[in-house]
Amino acid sequence: MPLAMNSLPLPPEIFLAFRASIPLSDICTHVSFYKAHPRIAAMYDAEVHADRFWRRVCWRCGIGALDGDDLDDPHCWRDIAMEVVEQDSACEHPQCARIERANERFGVVLGEEIEYWDVSNDLQLRAEDEYTAPRPLSVVMHHALSQIAFSPFGRCCSPSEDARLRAATLMEGNFDGEVLLCNHPLVWRSFATDVPVCALRLGRFGPHAMVENHARLVRPTGVTVYDVVEGMRRDLDVHLTSEETLIFLMTTFDSLPEGWVERAMGEKGDFTLRRLLMMCHIAEYVFEEDIPGEGPRFSVRLRSNAA
Repeated sequence: MPLAMNSLPLPPEIFLAFRASIPLSDICTHVSFYKAHPRIAAMYDAEVHADRFWRRVCWRCGIGALDGDDLDDPHCWRDIAMEVVEQDSACEHPQCARIERANERFGVVLGEEIEYWDVSNDLQLRAEDEYTAPRPLSVVMHHALSQIAFSPFGRCCSPSEDARLRAATLMEGNFDGEVLLCNHPLVWRSFATDVPVCALRLGRFGPHAMVENHARLVRPTGVTVYDVVEGMRRDLDVHLTSEETLIFLMTTFDSLPEGWVERAMGEKGDFTLRRLLMMCHIAEYVFEEDIPGEGPRFSVRLRSNAA
């Protein structure tokens, strides 16, 4: 229950001490505490560079910025934290990256204030205080990216309606909540990799070699799930070459429905990844190599729905 509007029941120093005791990774408690009373909110907002605090809170939960965010707004990261908690903190979708899972996932990696993998030196991580220290990297894609599906209707739907969380189990199939990815900001905004990177590259998407300007993903504040999904989405309606179509058919021949191979071969020049994803799904992202100056490269492997 919110406190009385005009006064706090204890000296402000007590509330400052309480705020200091809340772990940075506990974004839910910070947001709840902020909203508990206008004077508590004022304590958060009165700090010099107050939004830096919220950026660190988001960072500790693996939450990044998107295209529509105004990073020059002094309340940008605070508003991002509010959005995530208010819209997605209690999501019950089995594959949604709930905040508890995000904390657990990033708690192992972010023992220090690591800010992102500085691709100008592919063996270094840059910290918020500009401290740099080489350390081994084990870059893995966010688990939710293997549970993404796209609309079969292509350009008939808006970008926000294209990507959704795929039902991979009976429990997920019985989920009656929202499955459009844009309605899960915690997933949408999550860093794409367990070690945040400011650039990465997609190699092959199934049989298809990604279009160059779609394959390289760059975001100075950390590449997000959104960035990867948008990169793949831009290639979904590109027509596959005869060679790419043949590669797909040869590798999935035994698990395709009857007559599908003949139909695919009869549509030479009019076959797209979106069509393939009606019969297949994204199975995994395979780390291939570290490219100096460009970050890690991943290929996207597909698996037949009948496999």
